[in-house]
Amino acid sequence: LTASSGLLNAGNADGSTTNVSGSFNLNGGALTTGGAQVIDFSLAATQLDNLATSLAGMATTPGDSCVLLYGTTTCTASANDLNIIDAGSAALFSGNSINLVATGSNVTLVINVPGASDSLGGAGFTSFGNGVTVLFNYYQATSLALGASSFTNSVLAPFANVSAAGGSFNGTLVGNNFNGQ
Repeated sequence: LTASSGLLNAGNADGSTTNVSGSFNLNGGALTTGGAQVIDFSLAATQLDNLATSLAGMATTPGDSCVLLYGTTTCTASANDLNIIDAGSAALFSGNSINLVATGSNVTLVINVPGASDSLGGAGFTSFGNGVTVLFNYYQATSLALGASSFTNSVLAPFANVSAAGGSFNGTLVGNNFNGQ
């Protein structure tokens, strides 16, 4: 684990070795090194790889869609409970504002995003509240750049080297590797 700046807020980080310097701060979390392995990372990687592939094979929920209009991509989840959207193109989310709308109740939205080299955000999110859960599934990505936005969603990109250029992230990020601020 190497960190030179940023904030780990109310979370824990564990690595076999650490190199923490500069303006990296812990706020309510813990940094541990060299102890007993808390997670079987090999098993977890296999499970997350399989999850990304399985989700990618699911059909779009009838009535759901993502549409790009005037620099804003609006994704609508219309059913109750689990909603799946096959975005069709990663370009929908690259540098555009993203507006997430749910008309159903108890919504979990999975947005499957194809492509090997993708980017997400950079112009901001407008997200629904009321307990809706959103997962961006980058099931093919080997490279994913996160724009300088504030994210309140989760990203599953188990094959990707993920980079970030500022912003904040409040969710779960799964990637092969992470480099950013």
